[in-house]
Amino acid sequence: MLKKVIVFIVCIMAAGVLITTICYANEMVAGVTKSFDSKTGILVMQTASQRESTFSIPLKVTVYLRVKGRDIEVTDEWRFLAANLMKGTKLQLMQSGGSVVTIWILEVPR
Repeated sequence: MLKKVIVFIVCIMAAGVLITTICYANEMVAGVTKSFDSKTGILVMQTASQRESTFSIPLKVTVYLRVKGRDIEVTDEWRFLAANLMKGTKLQLMQSGGSVVTIWILEVPR
């Protein structure tokens, strides 16, 4: 009986670690902007798998502009996003725990 209890507890702990790892893992999403509302922070983009996805951009987000393979950090994030996240902008997002933490602007349409 004690052996079954120990196996059960170990299984519960392993499941907890697995769930935590899945929920808080960093996930990268690449795609093209369909629309962005700078007042609400709602970003709609078409991902690489041709699916439309909606993201909520928090006030504290790190934004980089990728130029010739180098990442340049943007200082005034919201003004930069409002000016550059137009339809057709290629970007990459990093999510952690379901929240967007970093945005890379890869190419802005002309």
